Amino acid sequence: MVNHDLLEQAIAISRRGSQSELESFCAENKDEILQVFSTWGVAPEKYRATPELVQIYGNAVLGVAQVFMENGDPSLLESLRPKESDNPIDKWMHELRLAGDLQSEGEFPSSIPILEQIIAEMEQTLGGTAVNFYLPRAYGLLGTAYFNTGDRGKCIICMESAKQLCEEAGDEEGVRVYTENLRFLQDNQ
Repeated sequence: MVNHDLLEQAIAISRRGSQSELESFCAENKDEILQVFSTWGVAPEKYRATPELVQIYGNAVLGVAQVFMENGDPSLLESLRPKESDNPIDKWMHELRLAGDLQSEGEFPSSIPILEQIIAEMEQTLGGTAVNFYLPRAYGLLGTAYFNTGDRGKCIICMESAKQLCEEAGDEEGVRVYTENLRFLQDNQ
């Protein structure tokens, strides 16, 4: 049975609403379904014509994945979930948010290794607008973490790095913020 025939059969069974028939179909065609299921992630054009057809298609594909899940194979259902981005910028944004959330909860020590890792990754890239934007902020958050854990020396190094990066990027607001942070640190020794 070819991919198209399997798919059409799964859709027909799903439309009839017979769970036992769908389970039998999946059991009888297990190996073939496993081979072709990855091609079912995007509905063929004829099933994209109306919302109702999209729903019919989605119900059939999800139904097959659920039958496999119920029989101990979650791989089909997992393949339908959105993938984490491989984009390093998305990862940096997520990690910076996580570090900021930890700091908001007073978990400054827990944010330090996250921020150190982000900074190391960014410094290994060739630069670009994302690095120019996020690297000073990562240094600023790391400086805040060091300040709140009592390491003023490392805090000052991070704030100076953040300020310098903002100067290089032409980020006047960032320069102002980190200049004020450094002034505060000098005034409150």
